[in-house]
Amino acid sequence: MGARTMYWTFDPLVARNAHLNLMRLGARAAEYAVNLYGSNTGSPLHGALETDRWIAAWDLTTAAPSVPAVRTSGTFVLRVAADGVLPDTPGFPDAEVVRVAVPVDHTRLTHEQRVAWRMATRAAFQHYLDRGYTVQAFQRANGDSPPFYELARS
Repeated sequence: MGARTMYWTFDPLVARNAHLNLMRLGARAAEYAVNLYGSNTGSPLHGALETDRWIAAWDLTTAAPSVPAVRTSGTFVLRVAADGVLPDTPGFPDAEVVRVAVPVDHTRLTHEQRVAWRMATRAAFQHYLDRGYTVQAFQRANGDSPPFYELARS
């Protein structure tokens, strides 16, 4: 059919989807859309939560996807708070590589906790995207480290 790129959306808070889309398929997080489908759509998947989404772009012209590697160091600008549930934003420093944590399993969170994560990740992504950063990789939870997006300047 001649299509060169396939596009779809995924919820930034769903770690397993981020890993599949970015690290297994080799798609890139091309655009961050705030509340793309509106809130309270009636879907049991997100209930009344605002529907921020990454728009994934997958290059269909390459035989093998280019899967990025996670760097060995980066600055967490959003992490899991000491309570192990809520997000903690220590600040938005001007760092070469930043990491934006997400919950291990957002389905186990209350609505209020999901809202807190949505607002915190939205603020972090918008801050860094507006400054020329792009998503470079995604890391699953590993030991004490939460799952996180890795962003760097293009």
